[in-house]
Parts: sequence; structure tokens; C-alpha cells
Amino acid sequence: MMYTVGFVALVLALSFLYLWRQKQSNLLSNAVKEWAEKPMHNWDEAFLASKRLRTDELADNTIKTLFATDNPAHINSFYSSIQRNSDRLPDDLPDYLKTYFNQNETLPAWANPVLIKQAEKFFLAHGELISLVLCAKSLPECYACANGAKVLYETGRMSEHNGSLSAFTRRIAETAQFVINVMTTGALDPRGNGIRSAQKVRLIHASIRYYITKQGWDETTLGKPINQQDMAGTLMSFAPLVIEGLETLGEKISNEDKEAYFHAWRVVGHFMGLDEDLLPNNIKDAFALGNSIFNSQKKPSMQGTALTKSLIAFMNSMAPEGEMALVVNDLIRMLVGDETANLLEIPEKSKTHEAIESALAKDILGGWENFEERHSILKIFIRPLNKIMLNGMLRVMNKGEKITFFIPPSLQKDWGLNN
Repeated sequence: MMYTVGFVALVLALSFLYLWRQKQSNLLSNAVKEWAEKPMHNWDEAFLASKRLRTDELADNTIKTLFATDNPAHINSFYSSIQRNSDRLPDDLPDYLKTYFNQNETLPAWANPVLIKQAEKFFLAHGELISLVLCAKSLPECYACANGAKVLYETGRMSEHNGSLSAFTRRIAETAQFVINVMTTGALDPRGNGIRSAQKVRLIHASIRYYITKQGWDETTLGKPINQQDMAGTLMSFAPLVIEGLETLGEKISNEDKEAYFHAWRVVGHFMGLDEDLLPNNIKDAFALGNSIFNSQKKPSMQGTALTKSLIAFMNSMAPEGEMALVVNDLIRMLVGDETANLLEIPEKSKTHEAIESALAKDILGGWENFEERHSILKIFIRPLNKIMLNGMLRVMNKGEKITFFIPPSLQKDWGLNN
């Protein structure tokens, strides 16, 4: 009798679990279908050009008031005191800052929690490679957009200083930390820290605009610094470009995961201050916007080339004994394509490099002729090399007091990191 009761309880539990999973699957399918069927935007040249003259009125006005009425050092200490959405704003915080943080800290009505949770699962599964794609594809393609690259270069935060990579390392750490903050499980929940992170970065962008504008920025030629079009292009580099890069590396990604991951970044874009009419409806719409911006802004620039050189040096510096030195250039070329790589003056393979690669192909793959394309040898080493880089980032970025890069222990375990 006891065994019968136990068996029945097990069957009921398994049945409940099956029904619950079926319900969740149906909710996900319906949410994906709803967004996938939304109409595409017309990302025409005139519309996008008009967005180069728009910034973020809320954040800009907040920063103007800050510098007119408060001590920036006091604000910096405040930033470090609030990490999660649930952290209480200090009582002595000026009213204008309380207004800024309070009026845009809840999810927009159109946000779908089911899609956000699916995006978090996707990041948990692919975040290890996403970090590599961000470095080897998203950043270089941003640098290929000459006008936006000028802003990054002028801030002085992403280029080498007297041969030191410290300023560049700090900016990479900030970017990587931001992605982790907004995509980690629960990041966009009321107690997560994703929304607060987006709010802070939004003010940082406004601060950069404030300083650059006072230095005589050429708005007629370049548009406003960190304008709406630039912000939209950057958002596309975090989502559709990442998906494209993962697929280039051989990852199989379902349509559900593509739509969910972009939807989560659409939510982040809302908190970053993007105009609603610059937020694509779905992943197909996002690719169309990204391509429109990239094709209109892509051109050679001294700033883009300098930023790319620093990026390559940074990636190489993450690996002890220079294990990545032979593959970083190849990896970037594979992900961005030869046209963009040439525009950024990324070196091509040397004869020595070709000989080493051919020898590896013969020993490991039996020769190139057995495979469809030459990137096969590179793909074999992507994951171990990426672990080297992530561990290097943890090691290098955390060895000093001024730079802190934090990957939650749960992600470190799932991604197989040493730290």
C-alpha cells in the first residue's frame, strides 16, 4: 500500500511538472509569435539622420542641474552606494536626482517577463562566448562607424596613455560589467541591479556629452555626441550583432532565443533613454536597423584604427605568455569580415602564421581539404582561448583598487572559470 501511494505521488508530481513546463512553453511561444509578427520599421536615411541631432533630454537636464548646483564628488560617492534596484536612495540625495531615478525605474508596459526570463537563460548558456563576440565583433564594428568612434576617442577613456592600457582596461571592464549586470538572472527584476546600472550609464553618457560639447564639438558635421542614432547602433551591437557572431562561431540558436534575447535588450534600451521609435519590434527589425546605421556610418578614421589597435593589444594582454597573439586578428577578421577588418587596418596573416595554422590543420583536422571552410581550425580553439581571456580579465582587472570586474560565482561555475 505504501509503495502504491508513493508511486501515485510520483506520477502526480511528474504530471504537474510536465503540465507546468508545457504551460511555460506555450507562454514563450505565444510571446515570441506576438513580437515576431509586429510590423517592420522603415529605417530610411532621413529618419536616421534626424536622430543624430537628438540626445536624451531627461539625462542631459539632470546632468546640467548637477554641475550647476552640486559637487560631482558627492554624486560619485552616491553612485557607489546604490547597486541594486531595491537599494534605498539616500535621504540627502537632491530632489532632481530622486526624480530622475524614481520616474524611470519600472518596466515599461510592453515588456514581457516570459521573454526576459528566456533571455536570462540564453545568457547563462552563452554568456561565456558572448563576452568574446563583444570584444571581437561588436566593439570593432562600432569603431568602424567613424563619427561614433570620434566620441569614444575624444573622451580619452578607450585609448592607450603613454603605453599603458589602464584607461582602456577600465572602459572594457565597465562595458563587460554592464552586460553582466543587465543580463544576469533576475537583473531586470525589482530587486535586480540591471535597471539601476542602465540608469547610471545613461547619466555617464550625458556627462560625456556635457564635457565634449563645451570643448567645441562639431555638431554640424558629426551630429550631437552620443546621439540617439549612436545609442541605437550601440544597442544593436549588444544584441543582433552578438547573435550573428555566435552563429558565425557555429552556435545553433533557436528563433525563440533570438527574439527573447533581443526583447531583453529592447527593455535595456528603454532604460538607456532611447526614443521609442528607435526601438525595433523584433530581431528581424533589429538587424535591419543595425545594418542601416552601420552602412551609413562606416568609413575609415584615425580614431577607429587607434581604438582597434588598443583593443587587439588588450585582448592579447589577457593571456599569459601571449597564447592569443596568433589568433586575435584572425578571430576579428572572421567575425567582422575582411572589408571592415581592412577599414580598421587589422593585420592579415603573416607567412609564419600561415605555416603554423596549416601544420595544426594537418595534425588536428587532417588537412583543410576535409572541411568546408578555413575557419575550422580557429573554431576548435575558441572556447579554451575564451576561458583564457575571461580568467585574464578577472586577474588583470581586479589586481588594483581602481578597477573592479565581478562575474557572479554562479556564472563563473557554469562558464568553467578558475576564479
